[in-house]
Amino acid sequence: MRIVLRRGCFAPHATNLNCLAQGLPALARAIAGRDDRALQSAAFDAAAAPTGIQRLVMELEPETHAHAHKSGHSLVDMMLALSALVLSVVSMIIAIQNHHAMKQLVMANSWPYLQHESSNVSSSGKAVVLLGVSNAGIGPALIDKFTVSYQGTPIKDTSDLLRHCCAKDAGDVLAMKANLITGGINGRAVSAKEHFYFLQMEKPAQGPSLDQWQALDRARAHVSTAVCYGSVLGDHWITTSDDFRPRQVESCDALPGTAFQEE
Repeated sequence: MRIVLRRGCFAPHATNLNCLAQGLPALARAIAGRDDRALQSAAFDAAAAPTGIQRLVMELEPETHAHAHKSGHSLVDMMLALSALVLSVVSMIIAIQNHHAMKQLVMANSWPYLQHESSNVSSSGKAVVLLGVSNAGIGPALIDKFTVSYQGTPIKDTSDLLRHCCAKDAGDVLAMKANLITGGINGRAVSAKEHFYFLQMEKPAQGPSLDQWQALDRARAHVSTAVCYGSVLGDHWITTSDDFRPRQVESCDALPGTAFQEE
């Protein structure tokens, strides 16, 4: 609390010491007697001070301090704080679940699924040996690694495949390659419902080329392929010609063997 002088006691012929001497006894009596009303106003008049001091009024003003608003009940305050904490935790859990659900929805709408194809008839009905993949999924497939083997032996390129399956010598390899349509498959993006063939050979009418086509058609039953591909979201899967079920992996390093290269 603080003491305020409402009217001055400093008359022309009064001194500070005389002023305090006149005013302090009344203030002391008020404090000793616990007189609240006297503490609110302690005064002496001009008759007590022949020097002409008019009046000394002293007031005690309470000091106020700002405090955080409380309900007045500790249990209620604790329950309010706990309720706010629970609501925050629940909101966070709901946000995480919504994020997971949205990610699953996006994955479902962009999921690629590569299947392996081995055929001797084209979609138009022509006799053509076809080896490749098709995307039966919804989103594009980004081929990271594609491998080929023949009767369990890894194949590195088209010439290597022809030497193992069909050609008797290097001359046959060159002759067969002249009738082949080939395409690089590693690093290629295959859109939804698209087919891509890394090897095609149309059936010739007659001659030595017909024998080579028939040899290749018989050999394709022993050709195995495997592919590791990714989605636009960065997820990766592996499928093989022996097992079409996609197996999700962290990266395409999980697919063993040497990648098949187009010459």
